[in-house]
Amino acid sequence: MGGKLKRILFFGVCLCMLGNAVYVSVAVDGANFRTGPGLSYDIKWDLDKNYPLQVLVVQGDWRKVKDYQGYVGWVHEKIFSQKKTVIVKGTIINLRQGPGLGYRVIGKAYQGQMFLVLRKYGEWYRVQDCVTDKIYWVHGSLIWGNK
Repeated sequence: MGGKLKRILFFGVCLCMLGNAVYVSVAVDGANFRTGPGLSYDIKWDLDKNYPLQVLVVQGDWRKVKDYQGYVGWVHEKIFSQKKTVIVKGTIINLRQGPGLGYRVIGKAYQGQMFLVLRKYGEWYRVQDCVTDKIYWVHGSLIWGNK
C-alpha cells in the first residue's frame, strides 16, 4: 500500500472515531493557512512551527483545520508533525513546579505561547516551552491542542 493511501486511510480512521478530535502540529515555520484546499486559494496567514490544529475534514492531500481561537482554514498534509503540542488559551497562566495547585509557581505563559506535551498526570500536563526548552506543569483547562 502506497504512502499516500496509508496517510489518507490513517486520517480517515482517526476522523471517524466517535468523539475523538484529531489534532496535528505544524512542522515548519511559515506554513500557509489557506482559504481553500489548493495552491490557487488565498493565504490567510502563515503558521508558526509547533502550532496545534484540529483536523475537521480530509480532502485529498489537504486538511480543513481549526485553531484554538476557532479560525478555520486549509493546510497541506505535508506540513504536519507527529509532535503533541498545545497552546495557551488564557491571557496569562501560571506555570508550576509540579502537577497541582500546591506546587510553586515558577513562571508565567501568555496567550498563544506553545508547548510540547511530555506527559499527563490526571488533569495536569508536563510541558516543554517550544522556545526556551524549560519544563513546567500546567492544568489542562488552560491549554488547547494535542493533549
